[in-house]
Amino acid sequence: MATLAHKKTARIEIRLTEEEKDIIMRAAKALGQDISSFFLGQMLPKAKETIMFDQAWMKNEESVADLIRIITAEPKEVPKLRELLTKTIQDEDITHPFSTR
Repeated sequence: MATLAHKKTARIEIRLTEEEKDIIMRAAKALGQDISSFFLGQMLPKAKETIMFDQAWMKNEESVADLIRIITAEPKEVPKLRELLTKTIQDEDITHPFSTR
């Protein structure tokens, strides 16, 4: 029996088509659940995931600014990597995909 602290009294109502309702009812029945249990089981984990993502990125302006800075930054030249790629391409006699040859 639910304790007073955990008694479920809040409600959410949604509007949906008859087809959507039928699909949800069939899915709940397939899992042996009532519609409320089915909705809660499917939506609560997604809601928690959304909140965690929102708190981790969207509410942290510094993190968002860092992400934007990284995404928009000019690419860095890495001489050793260029040397390795150039050597590999020359050794294999492969035309570089951006080459004008």
